[in-house]
Amino acid sequence: MRFDSLRLAAVALLLTGLSAGKALACACCASEAERFEGSRPLETYEKEELGKIRLAAGARLSLNEAGFDAVKGIVRPAEEYKVTLEKTQAQWIFTFTDAGGRSGRLAIPSPRSARLFEIDPRVSSVRNEKPPAQVATVWLYKEWRFEHPLDAAGFFSSASDARITLILHGTGNHCFSADDFSHWTLLAKGRNTRYTLYGELVPSSAKE
Repeated sequence: MRFDSLRLAAVALLLTGLSAGKALACACCASEAERFEGSRPLETYEKEELGKIRLAAGARLSLNEAGFDAVKGIVRPAEEYKVTLEKTQAQWIFTFTDAGGRSGRLAIPSPRSARLFEIDPRVSSVRNEKPPAQVATVWLYKEWRFEHPLDAAGFFSSASDARITLILHGTGNHCFSADDFSHWTLLAKGRNTRYTLYGELVPSSAKE
């Protein structure tokens, strides 16, 4: 497991005489031009950090030049919604409400594993988000993805062949924190299902 290798690296650094703080920092460090993509179960502390994820109140429907004609699987779609997220032991439930008061629900199982995508993009927009000097010298663009069969209700159409992917977007090093992530996307795809909803995340330190 990749995170285990990072912890082993920290132990190796300790054995060479580095302090525990420096060893942990180096285990979290990313390297120039680094790229990683793969799936793995979540560590206990990562599940706890995911429990801190909070959505901002607004969500948008992604539209291209075809407008609503390109959207499949939403009855009378709207460009903007209010959104809430309820977390239970079994599920994360996203509830979307349009300006007319109609609602739809999308649900995924509570995260137990994830597909990770992490890359040093070598672009100024990420590099300018300077990491703490004691933690890392390279800041990664990060996506954590959770893909499952579509579980939909309300104005979202159910479809047995469709799948939904929650993507958390952010920047950081190899160690996980809820505050690494600033945006989210829900991507639904199937034979008669095609839509993307997106919005922002609220820092865990912000008042509710």
